[in-house]
Amino acid sequence: MKKSKRTIKLYDHHEHLSISRIYDIEDQLCNARVTIYAMVENGEVDITDSEVTFYLNGKSCNFRGFKELYASLFSEVEFDNYYQDLCKQAGDALHATYDALKNI
Repeated sequence: MKKSKRTIKLYDHHEHLSISRIYDIEDQLCNARVTIYAMVENGEVDITDSEVTFYLNGKSCNFRGFKELYASLFSEVEFDNYYQDLCKQAGDALHATYDALKNI
């Protein structure tokens, strides 16, 4: 059987990449290790989750214990703001990395 010549053309495509990046953030109170989980899809970064591990004097803290300590010193609202700010800083660093890759 004779093979016919075929033309293959790309109709559409979908690309995505699952990533996690870990950032250490230091401030006057403590250190935080922030893990950001994201999907890179068609050149766009979508952060799907984040988690923070707190360190005092170089030792990892129990999350609940650190939250209770922080809330007792300041307030629960202040802890929530602090946590969200850490996640935002790490998210901004992630976006800066992937935005820079778009321009290569």
